[in-house]
Amino acid sequence: MDVRVPLDNLGVPLVDFAAVLTEAARRWQTEQGDRYVGAVLTSLQWVAQLHTSAPATGRTVVAGPDAIAREQMAADAVVYGWPDAPAGVSREWALGVAAALGWVRGVSPTYPIRLGGSRRAA
Repeated sequence: MDVRVPLDNLGVPLVDFAAVLTEAARRWQTEQGDRYVGAVLTSLQWVAQLHTSAPATGRTVVAGPDAIAREQMAADAVVYGWPDAPAGVSREWALGVAAALGWVRGVSPTYPIRLGGSRRAA
């Protein structure tokens, strides 16, 4: 698959982004019921501009640095139970979105999933 990720969207090396995206897609093939893995994959695909449906709010918006930050904040609102949290988003989904987007932005040094291993990085 030929994917051209806007480098302005990444606060991590492109090679790391590609590895995590590939692992998330592989994992989703065997763990389709896992909302966390689904959220990580959907978030990374959105960052790569493979679709325009934002992962936390569901809004139609092209991923860019500001939109990515807003989506992370929306996911955090669900995780922490803030009153302005988007409705209908499960906490497990929000955890995956927050982990993926926090890592992509370079805010968190922890991969949202372990490469070739268990669900979350240590």
